Amino acid sequence: MSKKKNGNVQLDLFEALSGKVAVDRERARADIVKKVDRCIRLLNEEWGMNIEMPELRFDLKGAHAGQVITEGSDALFPVLRFNLAVAIANWPDFLETTVPHEVAHLGVHAKWGRRPRVHGREWKATMATLGVPAKRCASDSSTTP
Repeated sequence: MSKKKNGNVQLDLFEALSGKVAVDRERARADIVKKVDRCIRLLNEEWGMNIEMPELRFDLKGAHAGQVITEGSDALFPVLRFNLAVAIANWPDFLETTVPHEVAHLGVHAKWGRRPRVHGREWKATMATLGVPAKRCASDSSTTP
């Protein structure tokens, strides 16, 4: 595939035509970890809390892009799970919207416990704190490979 240089970033023909950025699994994982960390730091600064970095898993399969687990018996909690196939198919939108979406659920649980509705006003306010529109689901209808 032909490559074009754009500053320090190489764009392939797919990227140039689709507007999407091609990303490999390792870069996706690393970028997701960084984004989760930035979102948690922002919530901690804004709320004066100490939400700790959750366990991150990249084992989610199927159509679901992300999941938060706050309680249970098979892991240290909380856990954020991500679907790398969905992430790669919807990059960079996944990084900018789905990751904050899942961190917002974690933040709601940390601040308000189990009372709030899943996508209720507390979640919407948390998304606003993160600077991301409060959408319940990813807007891209791509299917997983």
